[in-house]
Parts: sequence; structure tokens; C-alpha cells
Amino acid sequence: KKWNISAHFSRIRSSGFYARQSTNDNAIALNSNYSSKNNRYNILVSLIYNSLENAENGGVVDDSVFEDNSGITRNVFNVNLDAANRKTINRSVFVKQYFNFGKAEKDSTKENAIIPSSKIILTTLYEDDLLKFQDNMPLSSFYSNIFYDSILTFDSTFHSKIENIVEWKRFDGKQHSGVIDMFGFG
Repeated sequence: KKWNISAHFSRIRSSGFYARQSTNDNAIALNSNYSSKNNRYNILVSLIYNSLENAENGGVVDDSVFEDNSGITRNVFNVNLDAANRKTINRSVFVKQYFNFGKAEKDSTKENAIIPSSKIILTTLYEDDLLKFQDNMPLSSFYSNIFYDSILTFDSTFHSKIENIVEWKRFDGKQHSGVIDMFGFG
């Protein structure tokens, strides 16, 4: 009665129409919330993981194939990149906790539940993102310049963030719902 959980999973895969056009997209999300029996403590939790992998082809070598390609299978057209891949990963964890202050009162739905007059809220977020590009054959003549390594091209960007917010919020539950209920600080 006081706890629930949900899960979501999504997967999209495709080989694409042209050579080296495959994609693999995965998304996982877990969510949960819990409320104590007396409504003094509440927590919300969310975990998210997304992963996207793509084969990169750099386009077809000769675009004249688009003029008359009736009866030709598209995946046989020559492409500019034969060994390039891109990967994107996103992960996040979100936790929001409430500690309610107030009197315990009998309510029609809850026995001795806290009717909050104010609350302390702690919100924590961690997320990171990765973008990676790799080509195992950079001498394919697709790149106009090769500056560092002619055997392998590898580039990546990583970003991470940690955020914590502590706040106190006042509200007048059953008596008012005006401007004074929005007063708080964080």
C-alpha cells in the first residue's frame, strides 16, 4: 500500500537500408516511491539508462545510384566509411526525499497520519553522458586530413553532474492555499 515500483524497457534494432547503417537503441527506466505509514517520510527514486549504438557509413560513394536504382538492393551500394561506429550512453539516478513536520491527526483515509505544515526536502541527482566515435580504417579517403593516427580514429566526450538541493518549504495543508504556502528556502 505504501510502496510502488515501475519498470520500462525499450529496444529498437534495425539493419538499415544501406550498408553500415545498423542501429541498436536500448532504454531502461526504473521508478519507485515509498511513503511511511504515518506520512512522516516519503521518497521518490528513478534510475535511467539509455544506450545508442550506430554503424556510421559516411553516405554512399556515388550519389548517381539514386537516379536509377530500380531492382538494385540498396545495401550493395559502396559507402564512404567501412569501419566507423558511434556510441552514446546516458545514465542518471534521481532521489527525492521528504521529511514532513506537523501534527498527527485522524484522517478519513489514514489513521494518525502527519498533516504536514512544513517539510524538509533533499533532492540528489547524478547523471553522466558519453559520446564516442571510432573508425578503424581512417585511410578510407573520406577524411580530408589525418592529424594524429592513420590506423585508428577515436574521439570521445564525457560529462558528469552531481547535484544536491536541500530545501525547507512551508504550507498550510488544509487551511489555506495562497501565497504564504509557497514560502520556503533552499
